[in-house]
This record gives sequence, C-alpha cells and structure tokens, in this order.
Amino acid sequence: DYRNVPVLSSYAPVKIPGLKWVILSEIDLGEAYRPVDQIQRHLFITTIILIVIITLIAGFLTERFVSPLRVLTSATRKISQGDLDIEINLKSRDEFGELAQAFNEMVHSIRDNNQLLYQKEQEIESLLLNILPHAIAERVKKGEEQLVDHIQQGTVLFASIVGITELTYREGVQEMAVKLSELFDSFDLEGQNYGVERFKAIGERYIAMCGVTIPRLDHSKRIMDFALSIQETLKGFNNRYDSNLSFRIGIHTGTVVAGLIGTNKLMYYLWGETVDIASHLNTIAANNTIVVSHNVYEQLHDLYLFNRGKTINFENKTKLSLWIFAKEQSLSVITSDNESID
Repeated sequence: DYRNVPVLSSYAPVKIPGLKWVILSEIDLGEAYRPVDQIQRHLFITTIILIVIITLIAGFLTERFVSPLRVLTSATRKISQGDLDIEINLKSRDEFGELAQAFNEMVHSIRDNNQLLYQKEQEIESLLLNILPHAIAERVKKGEEQLVDHIQQGTVLFASIVGITELTYREGVQEMAVKLSELFDSFDLEGQNYGVERFKAIGERYIAMCGVTIPRLDHSKRIMDFALSIQETLKGFNNRYDSNLSFRIGIHTGTVVAGLIGTNKLMYYLWGETVDIASHLNTIAANNTIVVSHNVYEQLHDLYLFNRGKTINFENKTKLSLWIFAKEQSLSVITSDNESID
C-alpha cells in the first residue's frame, strides 16, 4: 500500500451513475496472518511439549520393560558362572513376573539336579574306591584309557586266614559275614596307616600291595609292618569272639605288572612273577608264620630278625631262598614245596 507495507486487498466497482469508483478493503498482511502465526506457535510449543512428554513416558516404559530383562540377563550370567544361589524377586503380575517365577523354578530344579548328580558322583567314587585303589580310581575319573603299569619295584603280600570255614559252621553265615566285614575293615584301616592298599580279598585270602599304585622307597618295610600289625589285629579279634583264626603270610618284592582289565566290568589286576611267588610262599607257609623271599630279606634283614628256611624250586625253573620272620625266636621251618611243620 502507500505505506509500502504488504497488505491483503479486496476491491469491487461501485455502480453509481456518473462515477468510476471502486470500493477497496485492505488489511495488513501481518494482521491478517496473526491468527495463523499464533496457531503455528501454539502447535510448535504443543509439539515440543508432547515430544518431551512422550520421551519421558517412553523412557519410563522402556526402563520398566528393560529392567526385568536386565535382571534376568544378570542372573543368567551368574548361573553360567556356577552361582546357583541366586533368586529373582519380581513382584509384578505381568509376563515378567511369570518369567521370573519360571526362572526361579528352573534354578531350583538345576540346584536339585546338581545335588543329585553330586550324590551320584559320590556314590560312583565310593564304588570306584571299593573296587580300585585310590590312585587308580583318580586316573580313571580323569578319563585315562589303556591303564597298564609296569612297576620295577613293588611288594605283594598274600595272607591266608586259617579257620574261617570252621568258625562259619559255629557262628552261622550271617553272623560270620558281619564279623569278617569288621575284620577286613580293620585290615584296611591298618593299611591306610602304613600306605598299604588291599588288592582284593577272596575266599580266605587277603592280598595287599605297596609301591604299586604309588611309588614308595620303603615298600617292603611298610608291607612287613602291615603284616605284623594285622597279626595283632587278628589276635584281638580272636580274644573278642573266642575264635582261633590264624595267618599264613607270604611276601615277595620285585617287578609287578598292573592294569585295568575288562570293558563291561572293570577289574584291577596284578600279574607277573612277583605275584606268583608271593602266592606260592603263602601256600607253603605254616600257620602263624610270615615267609619272605630273599629279595625281601636283603632289604629288611637289618631291621627284623629272620630265620633261614629251605631253598625251593619255583615252577621248576627258579630257586627261591626262603626266610621266616622270627618273633621271640619261635620259628616255623619250611621243609618242602607244599608241606610245612612247626
């Protein structure tokens, strides 16, 4: 307009005879658009406010949604590290609450299963220790296969308990089983004291070894001390139960081969000439005597008193010089391969 201000104009001719007029209506552009500008400003402010409110609400809802997931993730990570004492406490009644409850039930189940597995593992370990020496059982647990050892120096003891059959007739089978369990448990306990391990007990024979599964420099002395100890244990047993059991013991030291035999049923097995000789010495020994080979005598004659026995032919190829442990100078003399007299 004449003010040089942008305006909105509206005009129309005025129909009056003799006049060439128009009617003109003007409004400043700023004044005309002021409501629109106000609306835009209000919309902008409202939009900013809505964005802030929505962001806050979204942040709150996100935190409410993510927080349980974060707790579950942290708990899962702890479980993967072996911590089974964790428990999630979510009081909500929505899906997250149900998920937390299911998670806790899973943890309890895993804990119970682990406890059951531990008990089974203990039972299996106990069973292994009952049928295998401790060192061998540990090697089996570690997954070692083809377990066979060639031991250069080990000592084997064969002990026959004389009189078991007669005592069984007197006591009865059940009562005798209980007493034999007590007796063999006592032998095993003495073996632990001397580092001697039971190989097996079969029939009237109790077979023990030292230096086979665990190398020991004094394996012969340990076996000898063990033999004297179980003799005293047997005397105490006889006194308690008014029995008359006695020992025949054979001991030999030398090279031993040992290993696990079988696939379906594992058996720890000893073999070799040392085992055969100890068994033979046991069969030819007189009651209440300990017969040792010359190898054992050479290692122990400075510590114990022995009496020289006969020299025998073992399996017609090896001459064995025998020695009998002398206790209080009461000796038993071996006379032949299969006979013995006092």
